[in-house]
Amino acid sequence: GTLAEEYGGLGERTEDTVQKLRTLKSSALWNDEVEISYRDAMRSIDPFRVVAVKPAMQTSVYAYVPIYIGLLVVQQVLPKFFPPAYAAAALLAFGPIIFAVMNS
Repeated sequence: GTLAEEYGGLGERTEDTVQKLRTLKSSALWNDEVEISYRDAMRSIDPFRVVAVKPAMQTSVYAYVPIYIGLLVVQQVLPKFFPPAYAAAALLAFGPIIFAVMNS
């Protein structure tokens, strides 16, 4: 089977569980002991943080084509500005994804 099948997939059940855990996290019952349990549960439920990254991936995928075209234009028209433009493009393209992973 595939890796997704071995992990039982990441269907609606996993997303629902993650949402319930995040709701608990924002409640008044939160403390250090619950924090440790939350992190352990999240590691076992979503080891690759797919649920956290999914919204960022779905929206940032539309930015890749305009960013790529913009980089081609900068490379041809203003070649000395290409290195900083490349760094800015990487930040625009992957920043939301990295932010989602770091804040999950």
